[in-house]
Amino acid sequence: MISLTKIDPSEYLEQSPPNEGMVMRFRYRPDKARFDLVFDFAAEAISEAFAQWPRLPDPPPPIDMRWLRFCNVTKFQCTQGTPEGVDSWGEYERKIRSPGHLILDAVIERCSSGFRCDIWLDTFGKHSFFFDSALAARRLVYAKKRQSNWDYFDTETHEPVDFFNPFPEIDDD
Repeated sequence: MISLTKIDPSEYLEQSPPNEGMVMRFRYRPDKARFDLVFDFAAEAISEAFAQWPRLPDPPPPIDMRWLRFCNVTKFQCTQGTPEGVDSWGEYERKIRSPGHLILDAVIERCSSGFRCDIWLDTFGKHSFFFDSALAARRLVYAKKRQSNWDYFDTETHEPVDFFNPFPEIDDD
């Protein structure tokens, strides 16, 4: 079981910017004043692969999955508005999670109430909110090709991992 650890959100984003990470989960829970963002941290793997270009590493580097939980979230808003044909927040989240959506940028600033966060997604625009604390978790995953499909496993436990839901604990509450 993966556990979340309290972080300094400004320092975390400075050291591990999520830019170009693929969104795995995007879950805002207004009833719990919480926002969860799960993404694959692309920077290290991409840098490593390009350093060896045109020969790709074999085996490929592990996939670095990150889970950020923002707590006591207020004033959550999407500046681009709801995409056409989306009737509910749950449907909006499912569209964002569909494969291939990227985080373009994320900025966290300290303010009098704690922090303000702006996250830009490729086709979904800017999402802004305030929060007072944040937690994070990390999971390294390796891939094995099985015929035409890929299977994913935790690098420590070697247990199977659902690539699009690497932190199933997110759904526990």
